[in-house]
Amino acid sequence: MSLANFQEAFTKALFSTELDPALVAEIPHLTNSPRTLKQFAAYRERALRGLTDILRSVYPTTVGVMGDEEFNKAARAFFLQSQPQNVDPILIGEPFAPFLELYPTEEKLPHLPDVATLDYGCFKAKQAIDATAMNTRIFTDLSPEQLAARRIQLHPACFWMSSPYAIYDIWRSHSSQFSAKPLSVESPQEVVIIRPKLQVEVHRVDVGLIKVLDAIDAGETLNSALMDARMTDPGFNAVAAIQFLIKNDLIISLY
Repeated sequence: MSLANFQEAFTKALFSTELDPALVAEIPHLTNSPRTLKQFAAYRERALRGLTDILRSVYPTTVGVMGDEEFNKAARAFFLQSQPQNVDPILIGEPFAPFLELYPTEEKLPHLPDVATLDYGCFKAKQAIDATAMNTRIFTDLSPEQLAARRIQLHPACFWMSSPYAIYDIWRSHSSQFSAKPLSVESPQEVVIIRPKLQVEVHRVDVGLIKVLDAIDAGETLNSALMDARMTDPGFNAVAAIQFLIKNDLIISLY
């Protein structure tokens, strides 16, 4: 029996919907006995709890919204449906927010997947590699026309999203730093997640800045990105958007 066959049988038994004695019996080199089954069951529970703890570290706000018991149930269902293929918490946790879109919570929580996406963005920003922002002198050395024609490479710890729900207010209400409750969950909000000085921050922003970041990420020039934002948001302030990028060290190169 090869190692690959052993791993396949072990994983199949470990992540079966319910503990299946027949699947455990198929694992090579394990004694087929009640004691072995009991030991495997204990190992299985420890493994699932460990994986759940990983998700809890990635999705703290989601835990707060769902509550401990329901989050644990969702995490268990998630892992039994799609066992992890990697030990990296970023890769383990990435599919969880999309999973919640179809997960039947006890209480109706339509904003839950977006809250989870914000959580994941914060965790990913925290784990992202570091990068040095450009010297701000270049912005005075270039003419406005030259700057407008350039493309921007953003800091790898920058993440942004729009939501039809009050995700920023929900995040604040479940953060130990804040206590204010959202006045209404049914309120569209946009956020940008950044990591200046290795400290993750969540900022509520206008939809125009989100359009700028979308366009920059798609490889458009700065001028094109600003035009996209103006078309979406008539009140868009281009100067404030550029200042936000520079002030928070989000520009690591121009090309």
